[in-house]
Amino acid sequence: MVAFPNHVLSTNSDYSMVYNAGATGYTIIDRKEVLKTGLTENKIFCADVCPKGIYCILTEDSDYLAKLTVYRKDGLEMYTYSFADFYVNKVSMNAGGTRAVVSGLSAKSGSLLSVLYVLDFSQSSYLQRYEFDEIYIYDVKYLDNGNAVAVGDKAAYYIDINGGSKKNIDYHSRFLTTYTLDRQKGMFLSLSSTPDGRECEVFMTDENGKNAADIMTNRQVLSIDCKYDRIAVLFDGDVAVYNMKGTRVADMRSTGDSRKVRFADANSVYILGKSSLYNISAK
Repeated sequence: MVAFPNHVLSTNSDYSMVYNAGATGYTIIDRKEVLKTGLTENKIFCADVCPKGIYCILTEDSDYLAKLTVYRKDGLEMYTYSFADFYVNKVSMNAGGTRAVVSGLSAKSGSLLSVLYVLDFSQSSYLQRYEFDEIYIYDVKYLDNGNAVAVGDKAAYYIDINGGSKKNIDYHSRFLTTYTLDRQKGMFLSLSSTPDGRECEVFMTDENGKNAADIMTNRQVLSIDCKYDRIAVLFDGDVAVYNMKGTRVADMRSTGDSRKVRFADANSVYILGKSSLYNISAK
C-alpha cells in the first residue's frame, strides 16, 4: 500500500512509479510487487519510469533551480543534469531509458517563456532545446518512435527529435478542456469553441505528427483515454468509444459525478468519480 498525501502516478509498460509531489517520498512497483521505496534529499517536482525499470526524478536543488537524477533499475545513480534558468514542471523518458524530455517555465522581456530540453544520458550537455513564447506547457511525452509531443495552453507541439525540428499545432482560439498523450498513438486533444468547455472537438495527432482524425461531439468532454486501438471519451453521464478513424463503435452509461475514464479492456472502462471508482461495459 502506498500512502502519500499528494501522490502522482506514472506508468510505463510493466512498471509504475508513485511519488509525493512537493515532498520527498517515492515508490517503484512492477506487476507483482513493490520494488523500491525511497526518499530524495530535496522536494520532488515530477518523475517518470521507463519500461526497463530505469527511473528519473526532478527535484529542487540547493545550487540550481532544479536537478534531474536518473537511476538504474537497482537504484544506483547513473546521470544528473542541473537547470539554472527554468522552473521545471514535467519529465518523460524514452522507452530505452537513455533519453528524456523536460519542460520548464521562465520569463522573457516580461512575458511567459516555456522551454523543452531533450537530454541524452550519455552527454553532459543537452541534445536539443526548444522555446515557446507566451505558451504554458502543461505536459510532455516521449514517444516510442523516438520523437516527442508537448501540450500547452494555446497550442500543442510535435517535436521531431530525429530531424531536429518542431511542428506547431495551433488551437485557433479554441480552449483546451482535457487531453491524453499516448507513447504509441500520439496526442488526443479536446478543444472547445466556448470558454465554458462546451461543443468540444477531439483532435487526434498520430505518432508522426499528422492529423489522424477529428471527432465532433458538440458536448463537453471531461476525459479521454486511448488503448486497444480505441478512444474512450467521457461526457457528463455517458462514455462514447471510437475507433482510430473517429467512428463511434460503442456507448456506455456513467454517473453524473464522473471525472476520469480509463480502459479496463477492449470492451469496458473504469470510471473515476468524485468519491467512487467503478467499471462499466459497452452496450
